[in-house]
Amino acid sequence: MKVSRRREMQVLQKEYQLDVKIPGLPAQVKVLPEDETFSWHYFLDVLLSKLAEYGIESHKLTKKGKRKEWKNVDDVKTVYTKAFGVPQSSKYFNDDMKFGRQRISCLNSLLIEMCTAIPENFAATENMIKPFLEGKTIKQAIKDKKAVHDKLGNIGRLSTRTENLMSSTCIVDKTWRYHRQDFNAGIEGVFHIMGKSDNILINTASESSLAADFELQNWGAELVKSRDDGGVGILGVPGNGNFKTTEQLVITLTAIIYTCSAGHATANFEQYDEYGAPFNYPFHLSGNPPTDKTMSITKVLSDKATDSLGHFEKQFIVDPHAVQIVEEFRQKLQEVGKTIDERNQKREYPYEWLRPQAVPNAISI
Repeated sequence: MKVSRRREMQVLQKEYQLDVKIPGLPAQVKVLPEDETFSWHYFLDVLLSKLAEYGIESHKLTKKGKRKEWKNVDDVKTVYTKAFGVPQSSKYFNDDMKFGRQRISCLNSLLIEMCTAIPENFAATENMIKPFLEGKTIKQAIKDKKAVHDKLGNIGRLSTRTENLMSSTCIVDKTWRYHRQDFNAGIEGVFHIMGKSDNILINTASESSLAADFELQNWGAELVKSRDDGGVGILGVPGNGNFKTTEQLVITLTAIIYTCSAGHATANFEQYDEYGAPFNYPFHLSGNPPTDKTMSITKVLSDKATDSLGHFEKQFIVDPHAVQIVEEFRQKLQEVGKTIDERNQKREYPYEWLRPQAVPNAISI
C-alpha cells in the first residue's frame, strides 16, 4: 500500500511543481492541474451568468444617469438597482459607533492589536487623549489591557495624493470609545470581535504514527523549503516543518484552514456592503461615475460562489475512516451554525460572515 502511494505521490509532485511568478510574492503552481480548474457549471452558471446580470444592470444605471454629477448622498443611492442591492453601510455611514466597529468586526479587524507599550511614534500627548481614558492614565490603561491600536506604522512611507480627496468618514473626527464593564482581555482578544469563540478541533493519530507518516513529513518539508529551491518558503512553521507532535500539526493546519476559509470570508464577502457606498469608505472621487463593468466585477467577487466549509466540488477523501471524520465535522459545523444564529438573535449588531453556511471551502476566485 505504501509503495503504491509513494508512486502516486511522485506523479502528483510532477503535476504540482511550484514557481515564483512574481518576485516577492508567494510561490504558485507552475501549471494549474486539470483537477483544480473550475468546473463548467461554476464557470458558466456562476461567473458568466452573474457577470451578465450585473453588466446589464450597470448599463441601465449608467445610461439612466446620463453622466450627471452626484450632488448628495441620495443621488449616489440611485445607482443601486435591485440586482446590486443597497450596501448596508449606506444606512449608518455617519454613525460614530459604526465608524468604530469598522476597526473591530469589519473587513480589517486584524489591524487591531492589544497595546503593551506606548509606541515610539505616538504623537498624541496624555492631555490630548485624557477624555477617552475613563479616568485612567495611559500606563494604567495599558496595564489593565484597555488600550488598543492599529498596526499602521508603515503608512507614513506611502506616497499619497492630496487633491480631490473626500473628507474623513467620521462627520466629527473622534476617537471611538467603548463602554463596557465586563470587557475580558487575554484570549478574548480585542473587544467583542465576532467569531472569536468558534474553534475547529483537529484530532490526529498518535505521535509515533505522525513521525512515520512520509506524506505529512514531506509536506512539512516543502512548506519551509526555500522558494528558490521549489518550496513554499513559509516562515515560522512549527518544528521547522518536521512535525514531531500532534500539537505542531494542529497549529499548522488550523492556520491554513482558517486563512483559506473563515479568514477569507471575513475579509471578502462584506466588501460590497462596506465598500459599495463611497461615502462610507471614501478614497478618490473626481469626474463622472464609472461607466465600465468595475461595479459588476466587484459585486461578483463579493458573492459566495463555491461550496461551504466541509463540502467539496470534487471528492478526494475516500478512506472510510476519513469519510466518517468529515461527516462528524459537518455535524459540528451545523451545531456551530445554530449557536451563531442564537447569538445573532441577541446581538445588537448581528454578524453573519462566520456562519458555516457563509464560509467557503477554499479561496477560489
